[in-house]
Amino acid sequence: MRIFLGPSAQLLLLTHAGFKPYMCTGSDPADLLTRKKAGDAVNLGGAGSAGISALEAMQAEQTKRLELLGASSSPPPPPAAPAMRLSTFSVSDSAAGRAEADELLRRMLMKDKGELEEPNADLIARAQRGSKQWQDAGLHERAYQELLAVEKYVSYSSALGARFHLGLADAAQASGREAEAKRLRQRVMADAQSSSLRWQAEQALSKMSSTTSGKTSTSSSSSNPELNSLFRMPSQWD
Repeated sequence: MRIFLGPSAQLLLLTHAGFKPYMCTGSDPADLLTRKKAGDAVNLGGAGSAGISALEAMQAEQTKRLELLGASSSPPPPPAAPAMRLSTFSVSDSAAGRAEADELLRRMLMKDKGELEEPNADLIARAQRGSKQWQDAGLHERAYQELLAVEKYVSYSSALGARFHLGLADAAQASGREAEAKRLRQRVMADAQSSSLRWQAEQALSKMSSTTSGKTSTSSSSSNPELNSLFRMPSQWD
């Protein structure tokens, strides 16, 4: 026995079974517009994916060409740290300072041994003559400075050096440098090889001491007139 269903009943049965029939006529215009936009979005999405794939392919091709020309895809190495120039300067300055100190010490040893006197004999003799001329003219400071300029070449032990330093001591005393004159004469007494020159230095020191003592006693007497009057001769008493 066959049961014949009408069109309405068939549509209801299909809808209940999960089927959504597509109807070309009688459909909602809004539903049709929504379906059209969805289709366009699908088509645009496919075109965008194709464009991205093409761009990636072009980039890969460009990278391959650069590698053939010698380019590397690895990142460049980090820049080197700056050199410590300050420490280099410090080392060089320290080395220069040591060299200068060594040279100064070497010249001091040569001076003490009298090894600089012969190479500079003309300078020393010229300074001694110039100092005497300034001293005769009463310019004691110039006389002292004339000898001091060449003192670095003269020792205390040799006859030439001891005699030179005695003259320098006289010029120092004449220019008001009492302590310097005393120091020079004491050094000649200690280092001079010549006994005659050591004796001259001793005599000059004794004279300095007596002169200083005389100045001190005179100053003390003049500063205390009452004490000074007690030691006057009886004929001078009132």
